[in-house]
Amino acid sequence: MGNNYDKEYVKIDNVYVDKQILKTFFCCDLSRCKGFCCVIKGTLGPPVSQEEVELIEKIIPVILEYFEKPKLEYLYSNGFYDNFGGNLYLKTLYGDDCIFSYYESDIAKCIFQKAFSERKIDFKKPISCDLFPIRIYRGENTSLRYEKIETCNSAVEKGNKEKTRLVDFVSEALERVFGMEFVNQIKK
Repeated sequence: MGNNYDKEYVKIDNVYVDKQILKTFFCCDLSRCKGFCCVIKGTLGPPVSQEEVELIEKIIPVILEYFEKPKLEYLYSNGFYDNFGGNLYLKTLYGDDCIFSYYESDIAKCIFQKAFSERKIDFKKPISCDLFPIRIYRGENTSLRYEKIETCNSAVEKGNKEKTRLVDFVSEALERVFGMEFVNQIKK
């Protein structure tokens, strides 16, 4: 890795971790951000792995009841994921609204998380969603990068107020990917 990479990242168990992840306080504040991460405008949907695509294919029949009619029609017509440049992404409706999001009042929420909390499925949500605002980059080296987004400023404010570190906020997701030993090391 180059010098800038070394200055901005710390290596933990062969994973390069953005130092901002270790320093930032963060705790989602849905009342203020309105579930922005489920409806990021002008983007592909969240990245997913081939394993997640296969799992989602199996659980779709269980979660159909949660879909709003336009998304259900879109799902039947277009499927639920895209392959862009060899990478897989969940589809979006209107170029921003994740096909697996729904609205509760004016807040966008996740169908997977709702079905998971109601114990209908064992899949909480794609790891890229569970880790957000941390992104995983795989290549010659695996790295974790903090994706700072202005809309998440309320989460930073809430995290600072409640003294919730970003690594604590996403520790369950980090454990899903890297294991408990990695989580213990990153928290030190």
